[in-house]
Amino acid sequence: DLGRELSVQDAHTLLGQAIAGGASDGQAVHDAIHQMIVESPEYAARNAPVDGPAPTTPDLEGMAAKSPVFYQYNPPGSAAYYNGSSNCGPTSAAEIAVALGVGANADPRALIMQFHDAMGTTEDGTSVSGISSGLRAMGINTETVWSPSLADVDSELAQGRYMVANGDYYGMRGSGPIGTAGHFVAVVGKDASGNYIVNDPADPSRAPLHITGDQLMNFFRTHQGG
Repeated sequence: DLGRELSVQDAHTLLGQAIAGGASDGQAVHDAIHQMIVESPEYAARNAPVDGPAPTTPDLEGMAAKSPVFYQYNPPGSAAYYNGSSNCGPTSAAEIAVALGVGANADPRALIMQFHDAMGTTEDGTSVSGISSGLRAMGINTETVWSPSLADVDSELAQGRYMVANGDYYGMRGSGPIGTAGHFVAVVGKDASGNYIVNDPADPSRAPLHITGDQLMNFFRTHQGG
């Protein structure tokens, strides 16, 4: 294959050089010609690596900016709405869906209730499997990571992926009856200081939270389903 692009004249020249160099049998001639080809400037130029574009790193603050914060107890919109106290999962999913362009122009209440129904949410909340199946039903691919580490979170964000994260509401805040309130939030990016940007649908400020890695890990670890 190495000699496929050689002209007849080139081939004769190489054969003569190989024989002059002491090659006699067929294999020796082949090996000698092979060596001459791979050492030639022409071969080196033809097979030089081509510089491609450098791998891009997602703009993690830009990712976060695409995701709205909906307040699960009273989201904007006019559609029929219920189970607000249990809608942290569907609300977090709706925030991510809008960032991905799914339902971006929909009534937020209607979008949350679509996820509510697709996830099988009840007054007791939503299961992790319900989160996954509901997102897939809305055309969003998912992957479930149990007991995630910060490395797992960073890996997902570095690939431009948002996370619906399960943990304990009080665990993230480090106060209150920790371990008693299972909760879903949307992890949507990181800021310039390395803090994680989290949309908490139960936070009355209705603004993204910037939390440390320790706070995020405490959120995970203080709930058995994190």
